[in-house]
Amino acid sequence: MAISHDFTAVLLRDERTGAAQRAAWVAVPEEVMRGMRRREYPLGFYVKGHVDRVRYTMLPLEQTPDGSWVFRIPASIIVKAKKQIGDTVRIAMDKDRLSFPMTDAFVMALCKEPKEVTVYYHVSMPPEERNRYNEWMYRARTDAEREVRMERALHGLRHRLCFAEMKRVKCPSIRAERAHSG
Repeated sequence: MAISHDFTAVLLRDERTGAAQRAAWVAVPEEVMRGMRRREYPLGFYVKGHVDRVRYTMLPLEQTPDGSWVFRIPASIIVKAKKQIGDTVRIAMDKDRLSFPMTDAFVMALCKEPKEVTVYYHVSMPPEERNRYNEWMYRARTDAEREVRMERALHGLRHRLCFAEMKRVKCPSIRAERAHSG
């Protein structure tokens, strides 16, 4: 059974470039982070819970350079909670999943793909699905296994398969696909 960590905070405006007008962030108290037993995660991790009774899942916690943690709240949650910047909110959160980055090799391979594949990965695919793809490639034990997984992931993205479908499908290698198309 997951233990929820509750705290109140004031919504601060998210000043990042490209952030929605009503997007906000809050500082996560140190005692909450200690309660989650997540001390050293430079890439961050995901949390689930609610902001004033509005449920959320797979939202990232980010560590700042000074070692503190911030929770960025999307504008859609702020609107559903009927809150504005400067309002106090009650936040409950618990660990959801670790955040896995894209490997450098996958970034390079994705850049070589048609624009539709890249847009599908970054725009249409939900964050938790992207994280599943990334985690699967990240956890490969050898470079050869990582290469095979990357080929399967690219095949799945080309055919717009969810993670579970991509793992079930036997895909030809990228080299064989290029030989037939060229």
